[in-house]
Amino acid sequence: MKKQADFKYQFTGTFDPNFSPIDMKEYEKKKYLEGILPKIEELREEIKKNKKQTQKEKLKNFEFLMNTKSNHRNWTFEYETGDIYPKDIDEPDIRIIQFAEPHVFITDLYDEDKDWYHMPNLIRGFAEESYLSYQLGFFLSSIASAINCCEYLLKYEYFRHLNKTDKTKAEEKSRDKYLTLGTFIQNGNKYLEELNIKNFYTPIEYLNDIRISLYHFNPERENKVTSRGNLEIEKHSHLSDKMILPIIAFRIYSIMLELLNHFYSKEKAVEYFEECKTDWTNKRGLKEEDLRKSSNH
Repeated sequence: MKKQADFKYQFTGTFDPNFSPIDMKEYEKKKYLEGILPKIEELREEIKKNKKQTQKEKLKNFEFLMNTKSNHRNWTFEYETGDIYPKDIDEPDIRIIQFAEPHVFITDLYDEDKDWYHMPNLIRGFAEESYLSYQLGFFLSSIASAINCCEYLLKYEYFRHLNKTDKTKAEEKSRDKYLTLGTFIQNGNKYLEELNIKNFYTPIEYLNDIRISLYHFNPERENKVTSRGNLEIEKHSHLSDKMILPIIAFRIYSIMLELLNHFYSKEKAVEYFEECKTDWTNKRGLKEEDLRKSSNH
């Protein structure tokens, strides 16, 4: 990470919409005649010629967009707290996502193949794409992928939890179309309590507020998020502002990483392997001495 930011944020106070140091009518006229009108004329000519982009033009536009996003990722800003954004992030380190039927780690085959058994593919996929998107400066994509990753993780771990004692209920819940990210912080946090992660209530609430604000256009929820912001710029901007997105993306990514590390850390991997081994030996009627005999052959 850079030791020094490229820019320093220095805004303090609020804007007065009635104050204008220039003649706005003259400014607007100049903008129309010299900025907007030539572009409209150019567009009309393009329509007349029915001109299609060449492969070279497509490549040029692609490179321009990629360079723009790269700048958004690499140009850093220091805020009044001393925090610098965009911050560097660690990649997801998912060791094992426990199988719905733990013996599958060894047997490779499920006794039953339920739809929700394949959710780990999406957990891994969204985690990786959230990381890659962030590193490329695609902050909206990173936020969306991280939120999706967290929702799938919570659902999968909840279904897996139910599956140990009540397979019918697990299947019913997996088909419940009203079970969403927001459900996990409703009904007295019973879902979080069952998963023993009540300490994640506030982070999950934040994820849900961002999800509803950005992807369901909810100004009221957006105001809730911005009013609780730690930085001055957050209180004066929309969540979609290009200066705000790296801040939001980092926070959302950090929550995703915390959840991933809670369920899929190295320590959990060892625990899951032991669970796999136990499930497998019980399924095959094997004892510890049987494993030792095999290893001596």
